[in-house]
Amino acid sequence: MKRYDSEFVDDVEDLLEKVVLEEVTSAIWKTFESVLAQLDPESKKLLERHLNGTSTLELSRAMEMPEAEVQQWLNQIKRNLQQNIRKEFQVKQ
Repeated sequence: MKRYDSEFVDDVEDLLEKVVLEEVTSAIWKTFESVLAQLDPESKKLLERHLNGTSTLELSRAMEMPEAEVQQWLNQIKRNLQQNIRKEFQVKQ
């Protein structure tokens, strides 16, 4: 009987861990999508192209901007995303 209880407890713990992980992942994605929606269209397009593999050099050429400015813009977008995600989670806690 003891073995059955132990296996049952292990199964319940595994299931609980999976459920919690799924809920946390879902919450993070919803927050990320919400924060992304707050970006202006140009920043969103720049970030999307960068995340899809376009280099800062290629972006700078396409946007007719110095590469350093494009990199600074991307860094600012990333900082803003991080701050807003943290803010969203602090409010909900």
